Amino acid sequence: MEEHGEITLQWIEDILIVKAEGPFNEEGTLAAMKKYQQCILDSGRTSWLRLELWDNEALGTPQAMDHLPSIYTWSVQHGCVATAVVVVSSIQESIARKIAPEPLGVFREQDQAMAWLKQYL
Repeated sequence: MEEHGEITLQWIEDILIVKAEGPFNEEGTLAAMKKYQQCILDSGRTSWLRLELWDNEALGTPQAMDHLPSIYTWSVQHGCVATAVVVVSSIQESIARKIAPEPLGVFREQDQAMAWLKQYL
């Protein structure tokens, strides 16, 4: 099946910015997870922060969503200290709170999320 959903990744200092765009199917989620893991491994960082920016379609099929807890666990095992997620809907906020580990901040504005994350630098 064709992949649906896309992430873009960018490091700003020790903050990995993850932009999630579009609805994800299982294939798209698995491809995004592989890209994400490789980005972190290639960075050589042992301690870092994550800022996720979810667009208004950044949700997934039940099969896609089943994979997400494992990527958050993997991230913590590979140095992620804290995660801030910027969402656009209450449904996304509820999902983020269920799947992402503490410390976790969920926000509607990117500026607030960055300010919260910087306390962990």
